[in-house]
Amino acid sequence: MSTDYTDIPEILKGKKFYSKAVKLITNRRLGRYFQDSCTLEHDAKYTEGELALQALYYACPPQYTPYVLSGDGSRVAYPAGLFPPVPFYQGKESHLTRLIEAGALIASEIDRLVDMTEDEYTN
Repeated sequence: MSTDYTDIPEILKGKKFYSKAVKLITNRRLGRYFQDSCTLEHDAKYTEGELALQALYYACPPQYTPYVLSGDGSRVAYPAGLFPPVPFYQGKESHLTRLIEAGALIASEIDRLVDMTEDEYTN
C-alpha cells in the first residue's frame, strides 16, 4: 500500500467528493490553531506522541477506559500527568464532538510530523 497521499487530489479529479467529517475536523483544527493558540510551534513541544495519545483519549467510547500498555504488555490506566487532564464524558459533550476533537488532534500531530520532515512531502 502506497503512503504517498499527495496524489489523492489527482485521483479525485472529475469526481464529486465531499466529507462532512473532514470539514468538521478542519474547522476544529483551525479553532485549535487560531482560538486555542495551538500553533505548530506550540505542538512541536509534544515529541513523544502526546497529541496522538490525547486523540485516543477523546476518541474512546464512554464504555471503555483508556489505557496504555506497560513494558511487559499489561494494561495500565491512562497515566496521570502525561498530558493535561481531559474531562472524560461528563455528559456535556457528545461522542461526535469528542471524535471531532480527536480528529483535530490527529491533524495536529500529522502537521507536526510533516513540518519536521517537510522535504519528504513537498518534493
